[in-house]
Amino acid sequence: MARREIEIQRNIIEKSLMFLKDSFRKNRKAFLYSLGGALLAILFIIIGFLYYDMKATRDLVAFERALDEYQEITDDAERKERVLKTVAELDKLVASSHWGFVNEYGSYIIGNLLYTENMFQEAKKYYLQFVDESPSSFFAPLALQQAARSAEMLGTVDEALTLYQQLESEYGDSQFADHIYYNLGRIYGRRGDIFKAREYYNRVIISFPQSLFSEKAKKNLFLLGATDTVQKGRN
Repeated sequence: MARREIEIQRNIIEKSLMFLKDSFRKNRKAFLYSLGGALLAILFIIIGFLYYDMKATRDLVAFERALDEYQEITDDAERKERVLKTVAELDKLVASSHWGFVNEYGSYIIGNLLYTENMFQEAKKYYLQFVDESPSSFFAPLALQQAARSAEMLGTVDEALTLYQQLESEYGDSQFADHIYYNLGRIYGRRGDIFKAREYYNRVIISFPQSLFSEKAKKNLFLLGATDTVQKGRN
């Protein structure tokens, strides 16, 4: 019985091989064209990958060179003009890149450069651009937080609050949650909303007792209590 099953299986395999052989003979030209097309497609993909990889490397080298030249600026009189020139050069590299480090992180780095130079309006633009382009990036909540800080430095506290609220909505469960809640407490305190400030400070203290921001929240809560007492005394 077993021998017969083996013979039947062999017959099926042999028939299948014969069928493929006959099909190949009848459609040999079409098969070769298909195979050639597939090989050409693979070749183009490899060439494209190598090209973009080389371009990404060139972009990174040019990006680093521009940053190095920026670091060499020592003359305060020409500093702002040189900074703007550097930003324009970096921005051009980011716009022309398609993938790689420059494409992925360029806007964030430009934002940091401008923030360091106290050019907060421009920095905020690049931080928000980075968040829009890479919302799932590890650096997205950091960029959004820096955009909020930039708004604070510009004195637009309401805009800063809106950005911090966006942070809570989109990244409130991230590893930066303690910092996000602390900043919300701080910004509500700046706006004079002591109730909301206390709410967020207490959230930091209860949810993140080991955090550095927990200690800061405790100190700010104490100051809020003192401020509240003074206000009540005046009334």
